[in-house]
Amino acid sequence: MGEINKKYIVSFHKEITSDQIDQHIKIAESKGGKIHRRYTAVMNGFSAYLPREYYLELKDHPDIKRIDEDQEFGTC
Repeated sequence: MGEINKKYIVSFHKEITSDQIDQHIKIAESKGGKIHRRYTAVMNGFSAYLPREYYLELKDHPDIKRIDEDQEFGTC
């Protein structure tokens, strides 16, 4: 059984263009990632389910401002 991909929020430095982010999305998809949402209003980035190997590769990329595991919060 394969490893379950975790969901991450990936944000890019402000000088990174939309075309550059599109390239990152294409690479993520080619490596087994599934894009959940693209963000453009408040931040440049996307959320996606990513394989751990690609997360490890992406987290140190110079275009990336930060990458965080997405978490769900519930209320009582």
